[in-house]
Amino acid sequence: MQIKPSASIRQNYNEIADLCRSTGEPVYLTKNGEGDLVVMDIEAFTCREKMLKLREELLAVEEDRMVGRAGTTPDKLDSYLDSLLPRWSIEKKSQYKVIVSDRTRQMLAGYVRYNNASLEHNHVFPCMPTNDVQAYYGDDLSLFP
Repeated sequence: MQIKPSASIRQNYNEIADLCRSTGEPVYLTKNGEGDLVVMDIEAFTCREKMLKLREELLAVEEDRMVGRAGTTPDKLDSYLDSLLPRWSIEKKSQYKVIVSDRTRQMLAGYVRYNNASLEHNHVFPCMPTNDVQAYYGDDLSLFP
C-alpha cells in the first residue's frame, strides 16, 4: 500500500502514475493527514471491477445452490469444454493447452447456469485468475481464445 500527501498528485503526477502502473495497486492520497482519495491504474481498476462483478454473480449462484436450484454439473461442463477445444484448435490452426482447476470448473458451471450463457467460441469470461485458467495459443497467454 502506497500513501502519499494529496499535494504530491499535482507536483508528481507522472511519478504517481508510474507507481500505479508498475505495482497494479492503488495509491492512497491524504489531506491534512487523513485519507482523501485513492488513485489507481485504469487497467487494474477495470480488472478489479470485473472481478467484483463476477464474485457477485458467483455469490448469487452459490445462494441458488444452497437452496437446491438445479444447474450445470462440473462433469457436464468438462464434456462441453472438451467438445469445444478441438474445434477452436482447428479454427486457429494451432494446438491449445488448457489447464482448469476444480474451483474454476465449479465457478464456470455456476456462471453458465446463472447467466443462461453458452460456452461459445467467442465467449470470454471476465478477468479469471491466470493460475486457475490458462490457455496457450502460440507464445501468447490468454484466458480463452
